[in-house]
Amino acid sequence: MKRSEKIGVPLRDFLFALGYRDCVPNEAKVLIQKAQSEVYEAAKCRYVIKKYPLEISENVICMGGIKTESRDLAKHLSGCKSAYIFAATLGSDVDRVIMKYSGVSPALSVMCDTYASLQIECFCDKIEREAVKDKSAASRFSPGYGDLSLDMQKDILKDLSAQSEIGLYLTDSDLMVPTKSVTAIIGIGGKQ
Repeated sequence: MKRSEKIGVPLRDFLFALGYRDCVPNEAKVLIQKAQSEVYEAAKCRYVIKKYPLEISENVICMGGIKTESRDLAKHLSGCKSAYIFAATLGSDVDRVIMKYSGVSPALSVMCDTYASLQIECFCDKIEREAVKDKSAASRFSPGYGDLSLDMQKDILKDLSAQSEIGLYLTDSDLMVPTKSVTAIIGIGGKQ
């Protein structure tokens, strides 16, 4: 499954992330509006998701053809019967917007980067709500959390055909491209 949609970030969350609590200077307001507008328009929120049977033995977790070892993930998924695994991205145009301003307006580049980081999290929240619906579930858990190795992303992206489905891939140094992307696991049927 893949979709392209628009996801906005509440202004209060964006301002909080930028460090503004009360008064926002007028010159900052212009940059904030520009960052919001440009990243929102550039983003092509897409994802791919699959549901897998889940088997946990000691600290070894098997989800379909994906197998990993992680004490923290095994504990997190304890009691779950199945799991959704997804990959989500805002697309490469967002990376271009952030880079466009990095040399000419570092402040605007940072604001664009911040907005995009919040936007991918809002998008993942939406994916999680849609996948879980009314089922009991563990919150999402991503490679790199706790002792879950980032190497797991290779297996996730391969199994989900993420490059052909949503244009998401890993570089030779294991960085995700586009950069505003996430892979995650959601346990279903747990006690969480």
